[in-house]
Amino acid sequence: MKLRIRFETPIGVPVEAELEPGEDLYEVLRERGAAGWTAVRLRYQGIVLPLACERCFDWRLLGASVVERDGFVEAVVVGGTEYKRRDLAERRGLPRLIKYSRGAREGDPAHLVEGSGQDRYVTLVRFVGDGPCPPELCRKD
Repeated sequence: MKLRIRFETPIGVPVEAELEPGEDLYEVLRERGAAGWTAVRLRYQGIVLPLACERCFDWRLLGASVVERDGFVEAVVVGGTEYKRRDLAERRGLPRLIKYSRGAREGDPAHLVEGSGQDRYVTLVRFVGDGPCPPELCRKD
């Protein structure tokens, strides 16, 4: 059985790719992601990964480019939209959480928006909880 992936190019053109037997899904995502193609669909509260992944995560898997300042990841850009890094230290008895999100906009689907009032966000990825990061999600540099 062949695996199909639906991408969107940086200019919004949908493209479908079919993996050949033996072809590595993550390498295809990295290759196309480096060119700005993405297969990611936003979901409520974002993609959830272990906190350990935040330091090594390969943003090309999502088609994201990294915005760095002084060697520190400040934000990522996917499809022309910037998602800022927010480090929510342990508070109110909740575990530490690092998320990449943007302010909600008029017209965002309600099922993607979290928060209320002035503090409304759409989250791309949240890194939270214990556990190791699966090696296939880490940069190979």
